[in-house]
Amino acid sequence: MPDTSDAPSPWERPPRRGRGPRPGLTREDLAAAAIRVADAEGLAAVTMRALAEATGTVAGALYRYVGSRDELLALMADAALADALTVPRSGVWLADMVALARSALDLYRRHPWLPELSGRSAVFGPRTLEHFETGLAILAAVPASTAAKFEALAMVTGLASLFARGADAGSADPRRLFSLATAEAHPFLLRELARPVERPEPADLFERTVRAVLPGLLDDGVVGMPHADSEPE
Repeated sequence: MPDTSDAPSPWERPPRRGRGPRPGLTREDLAAAAIRVADAEGLAAVTMRALAEATGTVAGALYRYVGSRDELLALMADAALADALTVPRSGVWLADMVALARSALDLYRRHPWLPELSGRSAVFGPRTLEHFETGLAILAAVPASTAAKFEALAMVTGLASLFARGADAGSADPRRLFSLATAEAHPFLLRELARPVERPEPADLFERTVRAVLPGLLDDGVVGMPHADSEPE
């Protein structure tokens, strides 16, 4: 297999020239069409043939814009982030990180195929870079290490993906889930299940998780860690 580590990314390479009329599509058009197909039928349905049908062209013509299906997937994953880049800012870092996390959660619920593409691109696209910039701007007042800040951004993405996949988990009947538990083998489990529990709303659980995890993750021994509810000086 040829080494493509130094090959231009799909965002850098100009469209290939071919015979016939001037191309009437753009890479943005292809990414948008691919997102529509994936939202309707799943990621496996995103093929060159399906995309050609969706854009009213032939599969061979699509290679003017992308060199492979993997490049197409990279384009659509990056394009999908456009809806998650506008996050209201309060000036309180933890509140703004919660808003960023909610935006990611909404994104993954709209595009449940998106987590499958995480980490597959060798180069981050322009919207992915904007996403990092937004998160690091929020964390600029936090005196944590660079590694801790990137870990915090990765944690936000991971939590959003996890909660998006588990959106229906709260509807499960615990009596059915734990029906094989016995008093002899699982006394602590049955004791907790017997206690009355007020379940938090899923959105509240998500926010509580983000608020609980991020301060500890960012407090990596650096002196001067601002309080989670404090505004930057």
